[in-house]
Amino acid sequence: MNTASIIQQRPSRLFDLAVYLMLAVLTTVSLLVFPGALIRVMVVALCTSFGLIYRFGYYAIRTPRHAAIYFSIQTLVLLGLIMLARTSDVFGLLFFTLGIQAVLTWGSRTAIAWVVLFYLIDTGGALVYRGSEGIVNVLFNAAVFVLTFVFANSLRQTELARDQNQQLLEELRAAQRQVQDLAVAEERNRLARELHDSVKQQVFATIMQLGAARILLERDPNAARLHLIEAEQLAQQSGAELSLLIHELRPVALGDKGLIAAIQSYAADWSRQSKISADVRAHGDSAQLPVAEHTLLRVTQEALANVARHSHATAVTIDLDLVADSATLTIADNGRGFDASTASRGVGLDSMRERLEALGGRLRVESNPGSGTTIEARYEVTHG
Repeated sequence: MNTASIIQQRPSRLFDLAVYLMLAVLTTVSLLVFPGALIRVMVVALCTSFGLIYRFGYYAIRTPRHAAIYFSIQTLVLLGLIMLARTSDVFGLLFFTLGIQAVLTWGSRTAIAWVVLFYLIDTGGALVYRGSEGIVNVLFNAAVFVLTFVFANSLRQTELARDQNQQLLEELRAAQRQVQDLAVAEERNRLARELHDSVKQQVFATIMQLGAARILLERDPNAARLHLIEAEQLAQQSGAELSLLIHELRPVALGDKGLIAAIQSYAADWSRQSKISADVRAHGDSAQLPVAEHTLLRVTQEALANVARHSHATAVTIDLDLVADSATLTIADNGRGFDASTASRGVGLDSMRERLEALGGRLRVESNPGSGTTIEARYEVTHG
């Protein structure tokens, strides 16, 4: 037997209380029933020893050797009590508590061996001191010890399942934290790319225009003025781009208002920032699609960000169709469009597609140069 065989489950506080209460009752009965002061003192001493060993010995078990020593000492204590009681079998009740402890400690063949030993000692004592009258104890104790083992094993399995569930819960929480950290890292990387591809380039172009204006300021004021106008326009574009990025950084909160209201609120704010008309048309109720709500709202945010940055559109329509087991989000603009088959990864389509595919949804993009862009995000609840 190695250390791996010890998988101790701590009994409940109620079990501890039952053991101590049983010892108190047995001690009281001994003082009232047993003849002779010496026997009473010895019974009280052994009952007290049993309780103290349980309190400080059982919870100190760390290895199979510790367990064997503990159960051996407790068995000797109970043997002493049986010898003192002789014709009384009241102390046999304590063997049942030992049987429960054995199963909670090992939960294997070793526990069965200890339970059988307790049964043999308790039954043997009844036969030795009570003769033929002790035969009744043979069958009675057999039934009680079987029930004791079944009860203790069920308790052990319940405790093990609870511990495993707690461990799984901790692992799930850790996984959720990792997913959140990855999402934050992904968002930071995306914003860094956006800042590099747009704002940084615009600021660099602004600096170049200002430098050219400074050089031409005295020699050719008209040409310098043109460079300053271009620099002003670039600065305005940078400001608008930063406003959009700041708007994206705001928390996308659904709260209690639901997906439709959240999209309407976000689209209205986005329209004021981008100066692009946004019309939201929604049908149905998203109450039965809680898993997809955040993803659809995030797809809306990313799609509108792309419209503001790349499409040169003047109007956008957002159609949201919600039914019991599916949701379809369609975002269409009247911008300049692009060749969807050769679109670069920088326009954010991959991010939207990955979000949907993680839920089992799909993204469809239709666009051609000069004819605007339509993005359709669809999510369906799978059954079975």
